[in-house]
Amino acid sequence: MRIRYRIIIPVLIFFVIVGSVFAILFRHFLIQSFQIQFSKQAQTTHQVIVNQIHQIGEEALTVAATIAAIPAVHDAYHLYEQVSKNASKSERDVYLKDSQQFLRGWIIPILKDVSRASKVEKKIKIQFHLPPAISFLRLWRKPGDHDGGDDLSAFRPSVVWVNRTKKPLSGIEVGRSGCFIRGIVSIDDSDGHHLGSIECLFPLTRVATILKGIHHEALSIYILRKRLAPALARVHPTSNEIMGPFVRIFPAQPTWLDTLCLKCTRAMLENGVKKSMMRFSDFKGFYSFPLKNIMGKNIGLVVYGQDYSPKLQSFRRMVFGVIALFVVAFGILLGILIFIERTITNPISAISRMMQQLSTGLQDLSFRLRVTSKDEIGQMSQSFNQFMERMEHLKQFKTIIEEDESLAEVYQRISNLLKETFGLTTFTIYEINNSKNHILPVIVEGSPPGGLWCDKDILTDANLCRAKRTSKEISSLQTPHLCPKFTSEEKADYLCLPIIIGESTGMVLQIVIPHSEGNSFLSSDLLGLLKTYLNECAPVIASKRLVGLLKETTTIDALTGLLNRRFLGDSFETLSSGILRRDSLMGVLMADIDFFKQVNDTYGHEVGDEILKRVAQTLRDSIRRSDVIIRYGGEEFLILLMDVKNQEAVRAVAEKVRRAVEETTFPVPGGVLKKTISIGASLYPKDTENFWQCVKFSDVALYKAKEAGRNRVVMFKKEMWEEDNY
Repeated sequence: MRIRYRIIIPVLIFFVIVGSVFAILFRHFLIQSFQIQFSKQAQTTHQVIVNQIHQIGEEALTVAATIAAIPAVHDAYHLYEQVSKNASKSERDVYLKDSQQFLRGWIIPILKDVSRASKVEKKIKIQFHLPPAISFLRLWRKPGDHDGGDDLSAFRPSVVWVNRTKKPLSGIEVGRSGCFIRGIVSIDDSDGHHLGSIECLFPLTRVATILKGIHHEALSIYILRKRLAPALARVHPTSNEIMGPFVRIFPAQPTWLDTLCLKCTRAMLENGVKKSMMRFSDFKGFYSFPLKNIMGKNIGLVVYGQDYSPKLQSFRRMVFGVIALFVVAFGILLGILIFIERTITNPISAISRMMQQLSTGLQDLSFRLRVTSKDEIGQMSQSFNQFMERMEHLKQFKTIIEEDESLAEVYQRISNLLKETFGLTTFTIYEINNSKNHILPVIVEGSPPGGLWCDKDILTDANLCRAKRTSKEISSLQTPHLCPKFTSEEKADYLCLPIIIGESTGMVLQIVIPHSEGNSFLSSDLLGLLKTYLNECAPVIASKRLVGLLKETTTIDALTGLLNRRFLGDSFETLSSGILRRDSLMGVLMADIDFFKQVNDTYGHEVGDEILKRVAQTLRDSIRRSDVIIRYGGEEFLILLMDVKNQEAVRAVAEKVRRAVEETTFPVPGGVLKKTISIGASLYPKDTENFWQCVKFSDVALYKAKEAGRNRVVMFKKEMWEEDNY
């Protein structure tokens, strides 16, 4: 007992000290978290305010544009131009009073529509300007106040800019009557004559009013006094005393932000007009960012604040309560921990170490835990060993399919996996060609009626397959008769698993399950393991498909669909070595369309391309499927006749090709055209054991055919080429 106290009391004292240090450190980290939280909130508020100013500006532009489309407004502009030129001041005043009343009847309904959306109808102001910035009518004035004709060019550059460029403009601008979010549009009459501009004004404080819904603790908007008219700068004298060079336009009453701003030097505040500034002290956050006017100049700043002091007090109470509670529970926990360490911790530590090694990329998956008991810890160790076995097999399987040469081998390995590991005997693996919307059964196991368990319509229209179309698991075990294309549901259930390759379904595994076994398979761990295997197969299949596609696209001639010279360069060794291995012969034909240049010169390259495609198709139809035809260049074609008997057989095929082209008619503008072809032929390896030299011999024979009058077949003879260099 004495020894236990000697251990527990020092440990308890040590823990209290550590807990106190932890509380201090946690307080520091809490401050850091408050700062990070405030920084994110401040950035969000900044963006919200900018977006609101832009949105209100767009709304103002919409209102102004709507008013500008009213024909009566055009008439008012024209009439004012006439009155201002020919009438006295009293006559102009009478006109202004009448036009104001008249325009109100048109515009007030529009403002009421805006009121229902923005709830600020009484604060919307409409002003009409003549070029360059002469204000002749303000609709927010009382009916008796119809002053007009004053030139605003000196302090309203936005109006001058709109009247000059005839482009709309929106944003914040300080005028003689206050700071507003303005939308200004140009107005032209039906003849395209520029009349002036119309301006819609919303109060800037509307932004702050909208932001109240975000529950900000403190938000203030300040305008530089030098940007305000003298009369406007005296609206808030208390704010002037607090902020020095600034006037607070929102809120009306002082806030703790004003006090915090007093701690900032005048230079810091004025610097805040140029760029964003953030401070955090005494658990209070202070963030300011510049406020730009409609012309992009800085006119003030917006200050956002957050007080975290109440949260700190709550934290302190929580920490003291937790420390007291922990001291009481420490004695009990110590005894429990000793017991746990002996009976549970050590076995779990072994599992934990292995899981950590797995998470860091353990390469050796053959390790197994020693099972020493049959309790929960023993069961956990056994489950871990089973998991390791599955992971090892999965890794081996993926490595094997990555090393397979073709997709056919990969599909066959998946089929073997389904049969040997999962015990499935009836299934179909479908490969999907999304570009052609075709679906192809590559592996079919079992005895489906008609060769497939599904309607064969899905082969030509892959979207008829529900699993492919939706990229979701389709199961009749959960929803009977879900897929109408499965034709044998009265005999068995089905489970279709789509495999996503890239961004679409590239493969579908259809498992057909007897009715008696369906639910047991669906609820077993095997289904989850099967999905894991399929997910690991997806990137391998995608990679091999891409390699095959790239190889196909680089060896196919885009115009004729024939193989190109790159294919010949990649495959000539395989073709020639096969002939030598079989002790056979290969006919090498070099064919060229006669006078093809005349076709391009006479009918154009489009007709020439069509003739090349028709000739290519004629050549395909004239030879065996085992033979190889290559577009060698321009109007030249190389034909490789595989496993021919002798020279006479080569000549016979060449003559067949020549006659087929000669008998083909080609439609051209104004009628039809007939073309002929000249062919030079050699025999590999009889003429030479060098494949490329044999190609050269065929080319030499082709030139002899051209010299002899074209439209003929010439077999190579040794006297045609006596040089060693080919």
